[in-house]
Amino acid sequence: MDKLLTSISNTLLDGFENEFIVINGTKHLLKNEFIALSKGKNELLCFIDGGNGEIVGSSAFSLNYNKISQVFFSGTKYLNSKTESFFSLSKKTDSTISFEIDPEKRFDNLNEDVSCYDSCCIIRSCAELDSATHVSNCSIVVLDGSFDSDKYCTPYFEKLKQKCISSQIVLLGLSKTSGIVTNKGRSVSFVLSELSKTRSNHALNNTSNMWLYSQKIIQEGFETCFVKLHPKSEHVLRVDFLSEQKEFLHNSLENISVNCSDPTFFGYPFGLIMADDFARVSKQDISELKAEALVKLGKHSEIVEEASKSSDAHSILDKVKF
Repeated sequence: MDKLLTSISNTLLDGFENEFIVINGTKHLLKNEFIALSKGKNELLCFIDGGNGEIVGSSAFSLNYNKISQVFFSGTKYLNSKTESFFSLSKKTDSTISFEIDPEKRFDNLNEDVSCYDSCCIIRSCAELDSATHVSNCSIVVLDGSFDSDKYCTPYFEKLKQKCISSQIVLLGLSKTSGIVTNKGRSVSFVLSELSKTRSNHALNNTSNMWLYSQKIIQEGFETCFVKLHPKSEHVLRVDFLSEQKEFLHNSLENISVNCSDPTFFGYPFGLIMADDFARVSKQDISELKAEALVKLGKHSEIVEEASKSSDAHSILDKVKF
């Protein structure tokens, strides 16, 4: 193991010269060029997150409980929140997955090679985007996670995009982590964090030590930047934004930074922490819903449980060993 640990250390300790990332075939050289951020104003912010959990499922079907939460803040002041819930059932026939939703919502069939459970996760993502389209009287909407999504979600994202542009609501997608890796095999967040510590850019010689790094990283229908939103933060966050709203990015990030001073997670919006908490589907939730479902199934509960055994073999071994 010593040799492998040395390999990790050597990778992380390598210099930063000519390090780059490749996005959609375009090479972006990582430079010591950061834009300083200052403390913003108390704007009306909406944070949105979703969660789901499987009640019963197999390779042929998956019944999920879903929650979508909206949390509103004015700077650091909590205003209110709203959480909606629904059940989603996916059923696979050959390579086609169909959906049934309660309360009723319309979703087209999915023709992709994914599991029934994963297809319910895609539906939950669509529901998050749909929820955001109904937000009004708000300056900034922040989604948990990136704008990257399954192509099935594209119509929902495009509808939200047009709504935000026409309503002059800034739309952002904020990710705690990023899977983008450089040519030297290092996380882009790690590289930028290290570069910012040795920066020579005088624009960052301020007391806030908050910054924005944006190098026209263009994705499919949006752009990506990286930020540090609190002086004490140890995390570099990925932020996706609409190209059409780039002129509002700097001020919007400063206004979000006002909500990022909670010691629970310096540099991460407390509104998203709350939205995650409200939208989280716990093991207790699933246990109670499964018990309720089996009671309602009555004499058919045994056959449903029998079908579910095709997907719970690993959980049986986990219980035996751990």
